[in-house]
Parts: sequence; C-alpha cells; structure tokens
Amino acid sequence: MPRVHQVLATLSYGDAIGHEVVGIHRALRAAGYESEIFVETAHPAMEALVRDYRELPAAAGPDDLLVHHFSIGSKASRLAYALPSRMLFVYHNITPPEYFVGVNRFQTDERPEGELLRVDERVRLDQIEALKKLRAERDNEAVRSVLARIEHAARDPSASLMPLFIEAVEAYATLGEICDALRGVFGEYTPENWV
Repeated sequence: MPRVHQVLATLSYGDAIGHEVVGIHRALRAAGYESEIFVETAHPAMEALVRDYRELPAAAGPDDLLVHHFSIGSKASRLAYALPSRMLFVYHNITPPEYFVGVNRFQTDERPEGELLRVDERVRLDQIEALKKLRAERDNEAVRSVLARIEHAARDPSASLMPLFIEAVEAYATLGEICDALRGVFGEYTPENWV
C-alpha cells in the first residue's frame, strides 16, 4: 500500500487549513495508510503531529502520494516538487491579484531583487510527452471508472471523496481529470465583478 503524506509550509492551530490537514491525517490513518505531515514550521500545540520537511525525501518514494497543501511558496513546496512521488495539490486561499487592484494605498517604487525564474520551454515539452506516455500506458478503463465514481460521490454531501482521490491518483488519473469530474458537479467559480 503506498504511503500518503501531506506537505505544507506551516501547520497552524485553529485555522481552516490546519483543521483540514489534521482531519485528512486522521482519515488516512483510519483507512490504514501510513501517513505523516511534513512542514517547515508548526504551532507549538501541533508539533507532536508533524515532521520536519527535510525528512520527506527519506519517507516518500515514487509510488507514494504527496498531498500538497499550497497557499504560499515555501522550502517545503520546492522540496516536494523535486521528489519523484505522485502529487495531489490542494490550493488554499489563492486570491487573484486583480482583487487587490487599488486596495492598498501603500505602494513602493522599489524593484524586486533578483531575476525572475524562467523555466526552459523544453521542460514544458518534456512534461507533455511524459503525460502522453502516461495516458498510453495506464489502465484507462480504471481511470474512467474512478472518475465516474468521484463524480457520483460529489453529488452526495455525505460521501467521502478523499479515498476516491487517492484511488484516482494510484490509477494515474491526472489532477486535471479529477478536477474535470468535480467541475461536472460543482461547476467553476467565475467572479461576477472585479474590484
């Protein structure tokens, strides 16, 4: 059985992200998965639940799944991206920058230090080829089946989706395919207006 670990920058006490991470951790362990929470920092009340993110390379292999709770860039995120493990992203509180236009009266004329990271186009092309190969070699019937079950479960407010997400990732469904199944039920948020 693959291990299913969670990665995030900080595990806080009493906030929504921390509550979700701890709930997922309990559910995974109750389902029999080996599961740890890897962080850069943690609230003192949460320290007993976590491990240092620098221990992650020894704890996660290519057949394991990392549930990456992303809200800000962090060293833990950069390390997780570099590992061969499969990854499921959970985006938290990523507010579009357009929302803040004209909101902050404190502006600066300072230029940011350093160069903007530019990823070579070959990386994108290599990823496209790897995705084509994955789709050609995986069991596409198993992927279709679990995506249909995700869509069905998403219509039931009492259904637990996390075990299905794990099954989908284990079948090599992509994040886009999983999200498409959920969009079929919930739609996609489009802001009615911008500030």
